[in-house]
Amino acid sequence: MVSFGDANCDSVLNNFDINAFVAAALDAEEEEAPHDYCVAAGLSESGSPSPCQACWDARETWGDPQRRRRVQQFRS
Repeated sequence: MVSFGDANCDSVLNNFDINAFVAAALDAEEEEAPHDYCVAAGLSESGSPSPCQACWDARETWGDPQRRRRVQQFRS
């Protein structure tokens, strides 16, 4: 299960989520997973849906717990 802050969807909240979270914050409005996010998260872009797209689609869970339609850096 993906939790808040787990931006690479590996079920572990650690330093490997930082680059993916930053990449997501820069392109949060995109429907398709941005290439920079996939690279930062270390996720494959192949398959249907790709692991990268599946994690990107879950960004409301790991990056937007208040459902404000944006990836946010702080809980409030």
